[in-house]
Amino acid sequence: MGGSLDAMIKMMIRTRLFLWLFVFCGVFFFGAFCVVVPGKQRLLRRQIQLNEIKFKVDTAEKASRNLKNLDSLLQKVRDEREHLNGMTLKPGEQARAISLLTEAAQRLGISILSIQPVPLPPAPSGPDEKEEKKDTHKLKPLLLTTELGGRYQSLGALFEGLKKAPLVLTVEEFQMNLDPAVPGKLRAQVTFAAYEEGV
Repeated sequence: MGGSLDAMIKMMIRTRLFLWLFVFCGVFFFGAFCVVVPGKQRLLRRQIQLNEIKFKVDTAEKASRNLKNLDSLLQKVRDEREHLNGMTLKPGEQARAISLLTEAAQRLGISILSIQPVPLPPAPSGPDEKEEKKDTHKLKPLLLTTELGGRYQSLGALFEGLKKAPLVLTVEEFQMNLDPAVPGKLRAQVTFAAYEEGV
């Protein structure tokens, strides 16, 4: 009987010890769960916030690069416009176009048989007229009809040289025939257009 009592006591101690160990482990895991899960949720929320901040910073950097690109593009357009403004006539500078044309022709040995400005048809009036008046940078063509006499190569060189002229001159109409008065030469009727800033 004494041996079974000792065995029972030992078994009770083991059961109690196991029970205490079980309770201790349960409390430990419960405490860990209470500490770790909210901490993990906080970390997850912080990670989401950091990702949102990173997205906003990346978006701001991209917008900044786009603005820099836009600034450089605008500057390029301004520079081109300023360059083109230098290649157009100011109001009352029609003589500049005529003189440029006659100097270029004389350098190449082309004779100018006639040169005269062509009046522009009147602008149409209507609802679009007000919109056109708002555009202060509109260019108006100044047409010059010329009759030129010279060799084929000289006429070609004249047109090629006008591409590099300090003034925009375009060819609007062109007709060419043999010159009946001078064998080996051509006679060309050309309508040039220079561009004048609108007033």
